Amino acid sequence: MNEYGLTDEQNEGDWLKKLRKQAKEVPNLLSENEALKERLSKLESQSQARDLKSVFAQRGVNPAFIKFYAGDTSDESIDAWIAENEELLGLRKPDVDEGSDPSVISVSDQEAWTHLRGMVNDRKLVLDMQGRLEAATDKDEVMAIIAEARGLGLPDM
Repeated sequence: MNEYGLTDEQNEGDWLKKLRKQAKEVPNLLSENEALKERLSKLESQSQARDLKSVFAQRGVNPAFIKFYAGDTSDESIDAWIAENEELLGLRKPDVDEGSDPSVISVSDQEAWTHLRGMVNDRKLVLDMQGRLEAATDKDEVMAIIAEARGLGLPDM
């Protein structure tokens, strides 16, 4: 009871009861609000993905490349990214000298290939000589193999 002789229930008006009822509903409303925000976010990302798919397809880019695109959905941003990556996306052939024939191997490449083949052949020859040395039965045979190796320009064994 208060100083006027009324209990708390008698003192409360309808407005206070309504306020308490609404206060009890606030946590439910907040969780519902969060769920709606989450759903909106998912729908926006799905919409953006659909928009990007159509934009990429219109520009002749495989929509699978969307996963590598991190920019916004503006046309300028997408066009800049495509222009920057058009060779990787298969939209442009790599630059080739117009006067060069791709079937002709440059002199430096030919020399490198010849040197590499020589190294492989030298390795095979060295292995062959080592095998012959291990199988040699007398000193004269060993000396003949060493002389042959020196004659071929192989390093001393």
